[in-house]
Amino acid sequence: MARRTRGNGEGSVFQRRDSTGKVIGWRGQQYIGSQRKSYSGKTKQDVIDKMAMDRADYNRGVYVPDDDTTVGEWCQYWLEHKKRPSVKEQTYLHQRNYIHKYILPYLNDVRLQDLTPELIQDTYHKVFVEGVTANGNAFADGTIHQATACFKGCLRDAVSQGKLTVNPHDKVTRPKGVAPKKVRPYSPEDQAKIVEFCKNSDNIYDGVYYVLIATGMRVGEAVVLTWDDIDLRRKTITINKTLVEAHGSVTVQDEPKTSKGNRTIKVSDNVVRFLKKRKQESDPEQNINNLVFPNMRNYYMREHLLRERFQKVCAILDIDYHDGLHSLRHSWGTRCLERNVPIKVVSEMLGHEDVLTTMNIYQSVLPGQQEEVATIMNDLF
Repeated sequence: MARRTRGNGEGSVFQRRDSTGKVIGWRGQQYIGSQRKSYSGKTKQDVIDKMAMDRADYNRGVYVPDDDTTVGEWCQYWLEHKKRPSVKEQTYLHQRNYIHKYILPYLNDVRLQDLTPELIQDTYHKVFVEGVTANGNAFADGTIHQATACFKGCLRDAVSQGKLTVNPHDKVTRPKGVAPKKVRPYSPEDQAKIVEFCKNSDNIYDGVYYVLIATGMRVGEAVVLTWDDIDLRRKTITINKTLVEAHGSVTVQDEPKTSKGNRTIKVSDNVVRFLKKRKQESDPEQNINNLVFPNMRNYYMREHLLRERFQKVCAILDIDYHDGLHSLRHSWGTRCLERNVPIKVVSEMLGHEDVLTTMNIYQSVLPGQQEEVATIMNDLF
């Protein structure tokens, strides 16, 4: 018969024996509040320690009862009930993608309370170190940072909701990825080719490239512009929304990417003339969404199709394609700073969160301005 011991409200601890009577471990039982809980361990002291830890947690008010909630179930709840109501749709979609793409394929069925730092670390190694992106490339450091920060925040909320006592992610080391590619602006010569070709082209996509390189707008901001956002008399464009693409669907988000994204920018006379011509050629009856740049179905243009077309434009012009459409926006910012436009003005027109963001992105352009300042200082001191 298994021998039981009891003492000072510590519950019962007893030996576990196999069919031959050999001791194969120890078990314990105690009440935590109104719940009776069982424990097991290789030694009596193991069981006593586990029981004592639960009693201490209960007395401190941080005890978490046994819960069979899985990582997958908690992540789904967290995304829909914690994140979606509190963040922009674009942020929610990004975080949902990180969880579904990098976390749940490996940890979906793991009980939340069984999650350990070692298990998370092993998952990150399989995903980000041994694995590659859909394009066969190593993961960018920024992607790893965003994905791991998302999951860490998910588990942090599990602690605050009483699902966990501590966050196992706190002891996890984030893997390092490859440094992000620097966005390259087009040279003034190549920029002139792009401008001349695109503003005079009849292709429905090419006008978008002209506006991007002539105003510094983001792609998602340009493709949702309506004629209500354009004031041709005042020569302004009001940017107050953006297109979010995820899993094959599109959503118009009523706020741009950053808090400073809501802005009204002045545009040049050349841009005004281009927009006037485009408006005259627009058919209001067909263009039911009143878009400045509708696609063939009078709906929003998709970024992957815009990229494909722009690669062809670059080939036609015999210029190097600079890793996406963001280089058009980057070219506008670079030209402004090269012409000594105040960086605060550039930052505001780009819709950056703050001037530091602009300085970090355009640091390769700024040294020239610093040398100019140093020369001026020579005359003063």
